[in-house]
Amino acid sequence: MWRGIVCGVLAGAFWGAVFIVPVLLPDFSPLELMAGRYLCYLCYGALAAGLMLPRLLPLLLAYGVKLAGVLWFVRRHAQKDGAGRT
Repeated sequence: MWRGIVCGVLAGAFWGAVFIVPVLLPDFSPLELMAGRYLCYLCYGALAAGLMLPRLLPLLLAYGVKLAGVLWFVRRHAQKDGAGRT
């Protein structure tokens, strides 16, 4: 439960930073603030993806194999039926 509360507080802090940072840094242009914001989002996203990758990789591989099988099946039957030929 505490993990969820901490994640909620951090999400609120990230959301609130969008409004507080321009007030705290008035000398920066909107373009510089936007670039810094997206750089922070990039770093946070890369960190989150790196932490989730060990759990997510087997799932993605399993669904990737299933998706490849479905696409192969559809393509094979589309060619057999003559669909898509002119």
